[in-house]
Amino acid sequence: LLLVSDRCATYCRHCFRRHFTGNSSGRVTPRELEDAAGYIADHPEIEEILLSGGDPLMLGDEELREIMTRLRREREGLMFRVCSRIPVVLPKRITPPLAELLGSFRPIWFVTHANHPGELTPEFSSAVDRLISAGVPVANQSVLLRGVNDDEETLERLFRRLLNNGVKPYYLFQGDLAAGTSHFRVPIERGLELMRRLRSRLSGLDLP
Repeated sequence: LLLVSDRCATYCRHCFRRHFTGNSSGRVTPRELEDAAGYIADHPEIEEILLSGGDPLMLGDEELREIMTRLRREREGLMFRVCSRIPVVLPKRITPPLAELLGSFRPIWFVTHANHPGELTPEFSSAVDRLISAGVPVANQSVLLRGVNDDEETLERLFRRLLNNGVKPYYLFQGDLAAGTSHFRVPIERGLELMRRLRSRLSGLDLP
């Protein structure tokens, strides 16, 4: 995991990185990037790197290119996983040039973050289409949030609509123990029960 930016297009109330985001440290420094590249070089067991933050797509296209080029130089087949909420909160950022840039770094996966079917707007669909058309497969991670999506009907609609958009539901997270988020957390027993019920309603492709 490499945190390449502390900036986000929106700051989610449930975020567990609130201690890190928006503190003006900005993008990953050249020294930090060299340290990361050196670590990859020294650890051949590393086959995948997650670019996260903040949101990596708050960086410019050329900044992203620079980071990914430097890391790929250490490992030709290194898998990139770009983790971003941008398709939900700022979908116009997914421009054709950006999609083509990401597609040029295959093997790569793009992992977006949608928690509720109401977030899957037509603009979200268009952004995902641009990524997929550029050869970038897309998955989704969701956070189980009390009063937002902690019922099987909402989650079923979310996962079905994601898959219909070409997005594989990948993770359903329990809320982390971040300060100020206790009212969003769902008991682990409830999460397990929801997954049990969803397995009787959804196909394997639909399930995170």
